[in-house]
Amino acid sequence: DITPEARDDRLNSRLARLDEPGATWSAPCTELEARLTPRELEAVHSGASLAVRIGARAAIAEALAIDGHRVEIVCAPGKPGRRPPAVWLDGEPAPVDVSLSHDGDWIAWAFALQRAHT
Repeated sequence: DITPEARDDRLNSRLARLDEPGATWSAPCTELEARLTPRELEAVHSGASLAVRIGARAAIAEALAIDGHRVEIVCAPGKPGRRPPAVWLDGEPAPVDVSLSHDGDWIAWAFALQRAHT
């Protein structure tokens, strides 16, 4: 679960070069593919699509102070590259809104932890 302390309404975003030295997403595609679950790989349609998911997953895990293996970015069935991404935590939908983008040598993501409504 996402603890109340971890939740806030701030937007977290990052714009980065695809080939940024030392970045979690700057590795051969075969290495990056091994880091994603089969459910996540269904949505991957390019090397940049793969890289942006790796970067966003790491950033979300860091914001939640959890292990990155608990986070998945999945998409509903449909046309590759045209399905909105969703964040899952421990195999269940998580209260996190996410947006992914890539073009040429650039990748970007933004996410917000949804505040619990009482």
